[in-house]
Amino acid sequence: MQIRRPIDKLSGVCWLPRLIDKTNHTYKDTLTEDYAFAFCHPKGIDGAFLNFFDLSKEDFLEAVKSSDGDDSKVAEWFLKQPGVSEEKIQQWNTLAPTLGAKDQPMHNTFLWVQKNIVKNCDDPTVDTIFKILDWDEGHYRTGK
Repeated sequence: MQIRRPIDKLSGVCWLPRLIDKTNHTYKDTLTEDYAFAFCHPKGIDGAFLNFFDLSKEDFLEAVKSSDGDDSKVAEWFLKQPGVSEEKIQQWNTLAPTLGAKDQPMHNTFLWVQKNIVKNCDDPTVDTIFKILDWDEGHYRTGK
């Protein structure tokens, strides 16, 4: 299953390409169990992303479905949404990589993932959700 990294960007927005990939895998019924469990979950990053930009899950899913695999069509749709602006994108891109860190939003979610999903990660520098996903998927290098 191919899925882009949390920090990868489309139209300057991190997480957007990853959510597109997860949505496409959902439509193809190829999203693995761990990803399917968290897909658009309100307590996960998908839910945080949708909420931050005031997007409904249904509208996002439809935008991806109607794009016929063309990311630029999803990006164009995304940038036209009322809850999306350059300022909000910058805020999201600053906030999202810190999600799950101590004293940051989603810290309890990070602890749950660490305990229940990615149990064998003992690297103390893996302290955010972006980092633990990268670690689990083999992209993370200590301290980056």
